[in-house]
Amino acid sequence: MSVFDEILEMKKQYKEKLSADGKAMLQKHFLEFFEKFPEAEAVRWTQYTPYFNDGDACVFGVNEFTYKKVGDSEGGDYEDGFHDSYGKDRPEFMKTKLGAIPSDVLEAVFGDHVQITATRDGFAVEEYEHD
Repeated sequence: MSVFDEILEMKKQYKEKLSADGKAMLQKHFLEFFEKFPEAEAVRWTQYTPYFNDGDACVFGVNEFTYKKVGDSEGGDYEDGFHDSYGKDRPEFMKTKLGAIPSDVLEAVFGDHVQITATRDGFAVEEYEHD
């Protein structure tokens, strides 16, 4: 094995550890959130690097958090039943520090071009198609 292969292996192991340990740490953060706000059933967001930005640099970003309330049968703002997390009807639990999680932490833990759903049971990470 060459020195370059060893370095690449170290990088791979680091990324795997960062993802696993980061998810565990973020799970604790979200569990505190769900304990403080039992009316919240799930929080969802997307994160990705745009493919095109009209000549500007394409930079990784985390989009708005959306939410679903326990027992919410009204449908939501989106097809998946989730609601916007901003505006005059924004629930108190969405005014928390969820948006303060650094985007580079979320990228390191969950990756790029993904949609994440956080619940009391953990995280569901799915590939996310965007324009």
